[in-house]
Amino acid sequence: MEMPSYRTTCPESVGFHKFSVSEKQTGMTGLLCRFVLTMVFLVMTASSVSAATQVSGDITKDTTWTLAGSPYVVTSSIRVQGTDGDDGVTTLMVNPGVEVKFNSNSGLSVGGSSGAPGGLVAVGTSDDQVVFCSNDGTNWQGIFFNNTTADETSVLNHCIVKNAGMLSGSSCNYSVCMENSSPSIRNSVISGSKNFGIRINSGSPDISDNVISDNGNCGIFLRDSCSPSITGNKVIGNKGVGIFSNNTSCIPTVT
Repeated sequence: MEMPSYRTTCPESVGFHKFSVSEKQTGMTGLLCRFVLTMVFLVMTASSVSAATQVSGDITKDTTWTLAGSPYVVTSSIRVQGTDGDDGVTTLMVNPGVEVKFNSNSGLSVGGSSGAPGGLVAVGTSDDQVVFCSNDGTNWQGIFFNNTTADETSVLNHCIVKNAGMLSGSSCNYSVCMENSSPSIRNSVISGSKNFGIRINSGSPDISDNVISDNGNCGIFLRDSCSPSITGNKVIGNKGVGIFSNNTSCIPTVT
């Protein structure tokens, strides 16, 4: 019987393609390029994630925190106080879009109980707010405007202040506190405090057009002799009352 014959090569019509050496090299080059580009992207991503600026201690010279340096990680409490600049007030300026992250044992104080003044100008925009928040998921101390705060220039505008009020029942039980000072807080979100959202011990601050929500106690707590202007705010979802005063000599204007 005659044995059938078999093809030892593929016919052209089947569609198999014989790669030349140059085509193989081109394919390998493409794979190598993609690998290199992937590695460059990963390195750049890792660099951007780790490019935090660590800050702590006293700020005695006019200072600006920029988007290029963001996020700023506060490893221990900061005090802004001094007589730098033509105006004789040491001021910390925080630019739009900057994120400031606080370790649980840290906060931000402006001015002092006496002595030199201090100023904080944190002004974002509706699209690029300045964010003050926790660095490690725990509550941090908060922002404290002290007696010698430069009232006429200190402002939080288009800011988010969240998850502060670290020590319930102590002086650090707020997101933002004013001690005989009158900064302006406008167009901002104050939320997630372990205790009070805003605490006004004395002074006449302007608190307007903010959302003060989801705090562990009152949204706004008033004490001592204070006369704040509280206008156009949404004070909602707090565990205590929205606005509470424990002193009859504190007479706010609320609209």
